[in-house]
Amino acid sequence: MSPRADRLHILGLPVDPVPLEEGAAFLLEKLNAGEGGYVVTLNPEMAIAALRRPEVAQTIEESLLSVPDGVGIVWAAKRLGLPPLPRVPGIDLGEALLSRLPPEIPVFFLGGKPGVAERAAQALKGRFPSLTVAGTYHGYFPWDEVPELAGRIASSGARLLILGMGTPREQAFYQAAKEHLSGLLVMGLGGSLDVWAGKVPRAPRLFRHLGLEWLYRLLRQPSRLRRQTALLHFAWRVFQSSRAR
Repeated sequence: MSPRADRLHILGLPVDPVPLEEGAAFLLEKLNAGEGGYVVTLNPEMAIAALRRPEVAQTIEESLLSVPDGVGIVWAAKRLGLPPLPRVPGIDLGEALLSRLPPEIPVFFLGGKPGVAERAAQALKGRFPSLTVAGTYHGYFPWDEVPELAGRIASSGARLLILGMGTPREQAFYQAAKEHLSGLLVMGLGGSLDVWAGKVPRAPRLFRHLGLEWLYRLLRQPSRLRRQTALLHFAWRVFQSSRAR
C-alpha cells in the first residue's frame, strides 16, 4: 500500500490534492495491481471526529487516498496557505470508479438499513452493466458479528468494498475487520448508498456547484442541526492553526 507522494495535511490529517478523474484512475490502477487500502472522503465532521476517536484518526492517517469531500476542507487549505485543493465529492469518486470497473473486479456493498445496499447495487448495475456485485449487507449488524461478516466479505471474491455507514462506524468497522480484508480496496462513502438506492435525493446541481450540499441536507433534515456544530469547531481549529503558522 503506497499513498501518493504529494500529500498535504490539515489539522494533522492527510489529504491528497487529486482531481476526480485522476483519483478514480489512481484507484483503478491499485485495484489492477491487486493492492488494497482505505479511501477516505474527508469532510469537517470527520476531521473533528478524528480528534476524539482514535479509530477514525488511525484510518485517515493510514489511508491509501484521502480526498477533500467537503467544501470546508477546500476552504481550510486556502486559509492555511496550502496549495489549492479540488473538491472531490465521495459519491462522485465512487461512481467514477464503479463506471470504470471491469467484470473481474467484484464489489461488495455494506451499509444502510436492510434492503438499501441491495437496491443500491441493483441501481448501479443498471447504470454500469459491467459491474459485478459480489454481495450486499445492511449496516445495522451487532458488533459481535464483525469477524463473521468480514470473513463473508473476504470469501465473496470482492476486490472492492463500499461502506455506507457513516463516521465513526465505517472507520471502527475497518479497524476491527482489516485483518480479514487484506488486499481489498475499501471506500467509506457515508450516505451514498441511500442516494443510489433512491431512498434520499441528492442535492440539486446548483447546490453541488456552490458546495452547499450540506445546506440542502440540513433544509430537508433539520434534525441534522446538532451535527453542524462540528463545522464551527472545525473552523475554529483551522483559525487557531492558521494563526500559529
